[in-house]
Amino acid sequence: MLPIRATRRVGLGFLAAVVVSGCGGGGTTNPSPPPPPAPVATTVEVSPASAPLFITDTLQLTATVRDQNGAIMTGKTVAWGSSSQALATVSSTGLVIGVGAGSVTISALMDGKTGTAVLAVTDPGPRISTEAATAASATIGVEGGSITATSTAGVTYTFIVPVGALAAPTLIRMTPVTMVRKLPLSGGLVGGVEFQPSGLRFARPARLRMAILQRPAAGMHVLGLVSDDGTTLLPEPALDSGTVASVPVLHFSSAVVGFGTTTDVNTLLVNLGGASTASQFYTDKLLGFAAAGLLNTPAAVQVLRDWFANVILPGLQHATTDAELVAAVAEFNWWNLDAPLALGQISPSQDPATYAAELGQFRPEAALKIGAAIDGNNVTCANQQSLIALGNVLFWQTQAEALGVATAAFNLDRASVLQALCVKVVLESGVLPNPMDLGTPYSLDATFGLQFLQNSSPQGEPFDMTLSATGLTLAHPTGASNLQGFYTTVATPTLIGAVSVSARACLILPGSSATSDVCGTGVVQSQAVGPLTITTTGLANGTVGASYAQTLQATGGPGSYAWSLLVGALPPGLFLNSQTGAITGTPQTNGVFGFTARVASGSSTKSHALSITVAPAQ
Repeated sequence: MLPIRATRRVGLGFLAAVVVSGCGGGGTTNPSPPPPPAPVATTVEVSPASAPLFITDTLQLTATVRDQNGAIMTGKTVAWGSSSQALATVSSTGLVIGVGAGSVTISALMDGKTGTAVLAVTDPGPRISTEAATAASATIGVEGGSITATSTAGVTYTFIVPVGALAAPTLIRMTPVTMVRKLPLSGGLVGGVEFQPSGLRFARPARLRMAILQRPAAGMHVLGLVSDDGTTLLPEPALDSGTVASVPVLHFSSAVVGFGTTTDVNTLLVNLGGASTASQFYTDKLLGFAAAGLLNTPAAVQVLRDWFANVILPGLQHATTDAELVAAVAEFNWWNLDAPLALGQISPSQDPATYAAELGQFRPEAALKIGAAIDGNNVTCANQQSLIALGNVLFWQTQAEALGVATAAFNLDRASVLQALCVKVVLESGVLPNPMDLGTPYSLDATFGLQFLQNSSPQGEPFDMTLSATGLTLAHPTGASNLQGFYTTVATPTLIGAVSVSARACLILPGSSATSDVCGTGVVQSQAVGPLTITTTGLANGTVGASYAQTLQATGGPGSYAWSLLVGALPPGLFLNSQTGAITGTPQTNGVFGFTARVASGSSTKSHALSITVAPAQ
């Protein structure tokens, strides 16, 4: 309004001058009034002047510049600033992001004039809220496994870890999610879980399955979101079977499912900006293609090829540690099957001909890297007597199998890897009595040990035992040894002669209930004999003054024989050899002499009544 009023005054002054001049009176004219002062920025107002703000939330501030007359000045640009970048940041357009809890002043500066807003930044707690009462835990190792939990809302969650996804037994905790603050899906939350330990990575994608208790409204789809830090939510492909939603999980910490629209997907992808990196960048592209109905087109195939060339292959080539190689293998598995499959895109594993060049590059490189990982862990295993490194060797061989490179040509087949292993299982001792009485039970004790290549002394470890016998029955032919490798059972001979027990011991790795194929064998031998029996049923007659020789006979028994007389006596002049059972000498008195002979063998004894008749001298 002020410029308009000034124009009017100038116009009137000009008119007056014309009128006077027109009268021709020759008098002096009145001077024109001075022009009004130019507008000057005098105050800057920031709106809102005060407000609460949660950490990670945003708030748009506006600045109004007024001149000396209180009029709003348009087209003016202010410089924004924050009193503490640790509490809040502000963009050049006045968009504030909460960073840390505390009171922060946001200022807008224009020509030396400053306006401020005081914001109270607070921590709202985690973006994802959980219910600990329904959490479930389990230790899962290289053999894979699953965990199931049901929330108080009745949603059942099953987390499935495939075989070979983890190198070592890991305690996993799964806690149902009850709320996600600022969920970017207009149809709301279906469910979700938080995983621990945070940062855990899988070599093969695990999968979270959850029941869908109600179907989405028209125009809505089942969409997955994952979070590494509990704050940023990234879109993830989700499979929808109608009653169950399934989200792949490459690493922890949270995964949720909700109902959203195509617009929600596009908004998520736009808002991510530079937040998505590496593989996420390409899955985001495929998500966008899915929303636009452009899957299974040459453009989508090119996305997968670019993904391989820019992320998958370089990640494998640059991997130098076990952790980096796990991540590279996980990314390949994600590219090769799970991510495209979840979106409805034909995957490389389903169409290997289309991706023959990519697969042809990956497999030899993977064999080289896995071979190096096996060699390195074998060295560590031998030098440090490390069962963790031993487990890593076995883990990488299973990865070679999963990737199709476990061949003898690469020395990555199971037999080759086990042959070159850093340890061997040996039978330290095996004890059976020798001989053994037929039908008598005896204790069989066997001790196995784990011998590292750089150590001559085996060390005790737990083993899974499998025994087979020849000529014996075993009370417990299978079972687990104690922690030192000692195993005992009862063996009973069923045949006379040579008997044996063959034992196979397979290592049980620490923290695992599964049996490995790191195994060793040993044989324990003995002899089985029948029951102790005196076979002599009668003795020859003798004659006084004539030399006499007869030998008592016995069979069976566990060992050597010891002979004695239990009752009675031999004819005078005759003597019994206790070791051989021989009765020798020269009888001196005639008559019939009865006695009871006794034989002992080990703990067994037998006796038999006999007699010798001595005739008078002729």
